[in-house]
Amino acid sequence: MKYVPGAAAIWLAVSSSAHAQTANVATIAADAPIATSDRIHGIVALGGAFTPKYDGASSYQAGPFAMFGLQYRGVELKLLGTSLLVNLGGDTKFEFGPSLGYSDGRRRKDMDGQFRLLDRITGAAELGGYAGYHLGGNDKGPGDIFISIQASKTMKSGRGFAVQPSIRYTAIRSKKLLVNLSIGATINDAKAMQTRFGITPTEAQRSGLVAYKPKGGIAEASTGITTSYQLSRHWGLIGLVRGSTYLSDAADSPIVKDGSKTFGIAALGVSYSF
Repeated sequence: MKYVPGAAAIWLAVSSSAHAQTANVATIAADAPIATSDRIHGIVALGGAFTPKYDGASSYQAGPFAMFGLQYRGVELKLLGTSLLVNLGGDTKFEFGPSLGYSDGRRRKDMDGQFRLLDRITGAAELGGYAGYHLGGNDKGPGDIFISIQASKTMKSGRGFAVQPSIRYTAIRSKKLLVNLSIGATINDAKAMQTRFGITPTEAQRSGLVAYKPKGGIAEASTGITTSYQLSRHWGLIGLVRGSTYLSDAADSPIVKDGSKTFGIAALGVSYSF
């Protein structure tokens, strides 16, 4: 369960200047409560992302980035990375609803040396939900603080579940520019830790590495900045830069020690709002 673009919860900007900016109709990870409008509002963005090849990797890969957000009659759909969220909170400060996602795998060819002999991890669907609350701020300026938590369970036996708390602050919000600052963490149970960071006795015997069985706990912490800029009524740019570090048993994993304890994420896309 990765906390990166293309895997579980990437908080990318969803800003709209259409319809007189509609209070920045979907800002970064749904920055403001949505309006119960009879018209469909939304945004679609396409671009590229630069991410680690797997959990603990020191090497990176380039890949596509896509997201969308749709709002209609108090219901909001948000595709953030590979996580689809449904906000049923309507025109309130609360957000809550189910989530459906996809957990990336790990390919042997992306790893080096003995680590190539570890088991391949296949991608899998995730089911869960999220809830959040907006504090302060308004639709015309900065100051909004959004506190949220998302929980997801991988739908493959033995993969475990993860919980991701986060806090996001809107530092700048104008008709054209939006800047959000965020901090977050990923908390894995023992099964999720073992899947991503563990080495089973069988893998140890095959690879010559030492077996490692991590406990559940905080796997990583992150901080980032997300921006969106409207070039015209419909077209804009969306970007994200985020830095993370592995913690506790995840940081002590031989996989991470051979790779990198810290990693970064970058994404840039072109958006169209309507």
